[in-house]
Amino acid sequence: MADAEHAVIVHLDLSGEGFGEQSERQAVYALARTLSAAIDDAGAGEYDGNEFGAGTAVLYAYGPDAEQLFAV
Repeated sequence: MADAEHAVIVHLDLSGEGFGEQSERQAVYALARTLSAAIDDAGAGEYDGNEFGAGTAVLYAYGPDAEQLFAV
């Protein structure tokens, strides 16, 4: 049986009902780069991307231990 994969999914509210302001999107992209590097450095799993829409940004990370991912 394969090891279970856990997820940490972050939901961020943005301005308006669409994709948020440009400055918000840039901040989310900067956060994504930071998270990706931190997750890689800790060997906690992988940052898997993001989605924008409906006034939110959602970031996805996966790994063998959700608690470790969340701590990162």
